[in-house]
Amino acid sequence: MAILLLGVCHADLIGETTPTPKPDATLTRLVEGNKRFVAGSPNRTSLSAQPWEPHLDYINTWMGDVSGGMGQGATYKGHLILSIKGNLDQAIGWKGASVFASGINTHGDSLSGRFVGDSLGTRKDDENPCTHLFEFGLEQSMFSERVAFKLGQLAATSDFFQSASGFFTHNSLNWGPNGQSSAPGGPDSSIGARLQIQFAPSAYVKIGVYDNSTSGDFGHDENDKHGTKWAVPLGDRAVSLVEIGYTPDRGFLNNPSVFKVGAWRDQATHADNLGGPAHGGNWGLFLVAEQVVWTEKADSKEGIRIFGRFAYAPEDRNQLNWQFNAGMLYTGLFPGRGADVMGIAFTHAATSASWRTATGAGANEEAIELKYQFALARWWHLDLFSQYVINPGSPDARHLDNAVVLGIGSHLAF
Repeated sequence: MAILLLGVCHADLIGETTPTPKPDATLTRLVEGNKRFVAGSPNRTSLSAQPWEPHLDYINTWMGDVSGGMGQGATYKGHLILSIKGNLDQAIGWKGASVFASGINTHGDSLSGRFVGDSLGTRKDDENPCTHLFEFGLEQSMFSERVAFKLGQLAATSDFFQSASGFFTHNSLNWGPNGQSSAPGGPDSSIGARLQIQFAPSAYVKIGVYDNSTSGDFGHDENDKHGTKWAVPLGDRAVSLVEIGYTPDRGFLNNPSVFKVGAWRDQATHADNLGGPAHGGNWGLFLVAEQVVWTEKADSKEGIRIFGRFAYAPEDRNQLNWQFNAGMLYTGLFPGRGADVMGIAFTHAATSASWRTATGAGANEEAIELKYQFALARWWHLDLFSQYVINPGSPDARHLDNAVVLGIGSHLAF
């Protein structure tokens, strides 16, 4: 059910059903983990019998600030996504190899920038209008798919720090590890490589290295308007990530579980928040835990999943010191609506003490989101959601009233 997106400024994240990433690793992940409990993504008819698979997605949201923040108003944001993936085994007999390419047109305005004024972002990848290349490259699997290597223009969002939190609209519930890593994610991508080793049936290790020079400000960056500025990730241009995961189908409570621990390292020089000597790099840690706690019946996708995420970065060189997310998803809450998903999530972002001293910023920003997704057809989902943003703009020294946001979204997948 992974959807390769042919260029993406948007990350409506859909998880893989196995720990091994597919060659068409996508920006559109909702739930990552296991074969028994995957909820929330439109399904399209598989063309696996054909060597080449083109896809078209349209993801859009209307959102409005109805109380608090900088002022009241509404905005629309849309993402038109084209993609293609190719099975080189079927096409030319190259065993275990596949190619992928993706690109996007993003249009519309930012609710956070115009009305809410928050720091974390009410909508994931709420970037500038742009049309650009997203991912392209080659993936090679070996040793009965226990080893997979991917090379090309990549986004770390496709492989690291994924969780069921990606179901939600709020940006803090999506990429990345505390929002501090320079690894490409969300709308931006860069030249990189990723190696995954499946060292046990339910355990893996991933290692990725990427160029850290991508600004992600497509449409405004005169040097890289269309995502085609390429550089080899060497020296201080490199950012690396590692993640170890354990994803048993029969874990705690005899239900699927997901546990991940990871770290990142950015080689670029970073300024000290208090004006001291510059730091020779940046780094951070992250944790992910998910658990299916109840299902309607054995091997059913209907049931309850809970999740938690934690990320840390040193406070002397980062705006945010740590961040925590937690939430719940209920698939099939109402009779006759077995594919619908209801979710509630909370996020807390703590501002670094040194940043507060230097800028007068507040201590934290928080958000709560309630979302219901209607599965109207195999190819169409409709979302209704609300958010309550606490201390909007606090990490950026904006002291605004708590904001109430209402929204509706849609995802068409062909």
